[in-house]
Parts: sequence; structure tokens; C-alpha cells
Amino acid sequence: MNIKKGDIILVHSRNFISRIIQFGMNVERWRWLSFKPFWKHVCNHAAICIDTGIIAEALSSGVTIHSFDRAYRNITNADITVYRPPLSESQLNFIYQKAVKYRGVRYQFENFIQYIPKILLGIWLGRTYINAEDKLYCTEYVALVLNRITFGELFPKYWRTSPSGVQSWCEKVCAKIAEIIIDKDGNWKYNFYE
Repeated sequence: MNIKKGDIILVHSRNFISRIIQFGMNVERWRWLSFKPFWKHVCNHAAICIDTGIIAEALSSGVTIHSFDRAYRNITNADITVYRPPLSESQLNFIYQKAVKYRGVRYQFENFIQYIPKILLGIWLGRTYINAEDKLYCTEYVALVLNRITFGELFPKYWRTSPSGVQSWCEKVCAKIAEIIIDKDGNWKYNFYE
């Protein structure tokens, strides 16, 4: 699959930790009184393409830059959706430089606890602005890169961006490029939209 610079990769996995994240995101959606069905097929992980076929993502080992194929070659029982945001050529020219700046930054494991008040009450108790950049979780990192290349236009509060927040933004603003359905045996089925 040929992903392009700026594409956003959203992953919906079916393992225990992923299900906990997805449950929290659906509780958060319910709190917003969206009057939509409680359980939505919500993502639990996000990455961003910073060059053709090269993605950057915050993993438990820290912010990592590698090929899309290498990143997901061993994944099973998951869905991957690729969105293309409406970014200008000049914004895309900065994406690699801004994303690589955070290579090696540690993963923010505390976000699982910090997110509980946000999910239940809408209150953010975590770090903000520059203080939030020494540890990053996946959707925070994607939102931070988008914030930096748009000079603050997108995701002004990137430090509190949830998987459902990135997914909702993608569904409203971005073009859906592809869906990849990966079964329990690791077989990939592609659906292309553009």
C-alpha cells in the first residue's frame, strides 16, 4: 500500500489493552451527549506518515520512525483506516522535520490515569503545552505534529487529544483513503476509496 506524506493511520485492535482504550473513548463520547449509539468502532492507536511509506508513531518504546510495512507486518485481528487530511504543500514540507524532532521521546504511560477525569468529567489534569512534550502517547503525538506544521491551527490543545478526538476530526475533515482488515491469521483485505 502506498501511503503518502501527511496521511493519518488509525488502528482498531482487538486485544485487552485496546478494548480498554476503546471503552474509555466510548464513555467519553457518551458524556458529550452525542445521542449516538454508545458503542462506536473507535480507534485505539494513531500514526502519521511523514514521507512516502514512512510513518512516525508513539509506541511503548517511545516515538519511533519506520516503514508502514515494517510497523504492521505482524499485526493480527485489527482494522487500519488511512485518512488524508487537507494539508497544503508547504505544510507537508515541514512534516518530516517536525516529526523527527520527537524521535525517541518516551511514551506517556500516565495518560491512562490522567484520562479518567477527562473521560468522566471533561477535566484535564495532565501536563499542558511544552511541559507535555517530554512524554507522548500516540494520538497526542499525531496531534502535536499536525499542530506544529499548521502553526497552531490544528489541535490547539494537542496534549489532551484522544483517539476518538483524532478519529472524529478525520471523519469530518479528511478523505478516507483505505481500510485494511486484518483477520486473526494475519491475512490482509484492502478497501480503497480514492
